[in-house]
Amino acid sequence: PPDTVEGKAEMLVDFEDRLLIFDTLVLCRFMRDLYPWEELIDMLRRLTGMELTKEQLRAKAAAIRDTTRRFNLREGVGADQDTLPRRLLKEALPSGHSLDENEFHHMLADYYSLRGWNENGIPPEAQ
Repeated sequence: PPDTVEGKAEMLVDFEDRLLIFDTLVLCRFMRDLYPWEELIDMLRRLTGMELTKEQLRAKAAAIRDTTRRFNLREGVGADQDTLPRRLLKEALPSGHSLDENEFHHMLADYYSLRGWNENGIPPEAQ
């Protein structure tokens, strides 16, 4: 439900990871809803011969995301930019729902935790 905070970070991580695989394979993002994880796994197996489980493919996506985050941090794009425009935190949608800053920070903390990043949005060092 749109007004539920719990579980949103988990949905975002899954969506981001799947789109990272799309980008890595240079697939059209307009087709993203037609290819769930199982289809991506099958496509990768047919194209490369790699036999990966969903967990292994998600781990690869997470590693790409961590590397991207470390690059951005090195270049000065930090957690202070992990936010939404003020308008989205102050004005209600036509439905009447709004996202307050406490809800946003709760979801951001969930996101960092699911990614395995610390409370400042910093991923662990590459292995």
